[in-house]
Amino acid sequence: MPRRDGESATLHCGPRPVPALSSDPDPKASPVPTGWPPDGESSSQVAPVFPLAGVFLFPGQLLPLHIFEPRYRQMIEDSLDGTGRLILAAPCEDRTPLPQGPCLPAVCGLGEIVKHHRLPDGRFLIWVLGVVRVRATEVESDRLYRRMRYDVVEEVGPTRAEVDELSGPLQIAIRARVGDAMPDTANVATGQLADILAQCIQLPSALMAHIFAETHVTRRARMVLDAHDKFPSRGRAPEP
Repeated sequence: MPRRDGESATLHCGPRPVPALSSDPDPKASPVPTGWPPDGESSSQVAPVFPLAGVFLFPGQLLPLHIFEPRYRQMIEDSLDGTGRLILAAPCEDRTPLPQGPCLPAVCGLGEIVKHHRLPDGRFLIWVLGVVRVRATEVESDRLYRRMRYDVVEEVGPTRAEVDELSGPLQIAIRARVGDAMPDTANVATGQLADILAQCIQLPSALMAHIFAETHVTRRARMVLDAHDKFPSRGRAPEP
């Protein structure tokens, strides 16, 4: 039976990890742009898309992947010859699939391959660093894999009062989830605190998709704090 999109890679991780706040997992890794778009580039770009069920690439998150399916080996080969950027998209499981595969969400995570290891049989181990949320639309592809045109999502930031209201509870919730693994979050923005907490909670995919796609930082932070209260267990949240 053919492998569905979303079964084409193995995640080398357990529950969603707290994202690395450093963009360099290895001294030899390629640098990731600190601003977006990088100097001299248009904000609208086309990138390969990697549909992966239940996986959401948050900005700042370092995601290790094992790539073995031929079409995605081709995608990695092409990416390494280019910018090294790709889109991770969790398929919309409640929508009818398209001829080319599952329906993809409008808001996805753009990442950059910061480290890779090519295995003798052609498989890859890669480490993808989340760069930014993007609003993406699928375009035609002449390759084995799918492509999307994307623009950076413009988020609505919190007010000073909202920062004061939310930062403390977010940090307390993160500490409750990760204990001694708590990263230094003293100077981390409210939106990234919300993203870190979201990655610490094993949520149903539909709820995580809703949280991930929320571009209003205050609303996203409150949604994640509400999820923290509703799903206190470290175990997998039940699917509806």
